[in-house]
Amino acid sequence: MKTLSTIIKTVIIALIALFAAFNMQSVDIKYFFNKPPIQLPFFFVVLAAFILGVVISAFIAFTEKLKLKKEINSLKKVNKELEKEIVRLKNLPLSKKEEE
Repeated sequence: MKTLSTIIKTVIIALIALFAAFNMQSVDIKYFFNKPPIQLPFFFVVLAAFILGVVISAFIAFTEKLKLKKEINSLKKVNKELEKEIVRLKNLPLSKKEEE
């Protein structure tokens, strides 16, 4: 399994290197209206956009995970209270009418 993982990683790195080699032409990046454009290789622009997308997605996933954890803890608390109520109801004595 370790060998397969190494082969997959090597193929991915080779594909990234090929993409970089074929996309080294410069592109102008304009961040602000009055500033002169910055010239960067196209590969770096694509890589930066990809990394930014990964970071934003990870942040969104992290906040969703925190929300779900909070909801799970809340539901566990309600469940514990309901289980206590069931135990309390099971231990109630029978009324006199039911005994007769």
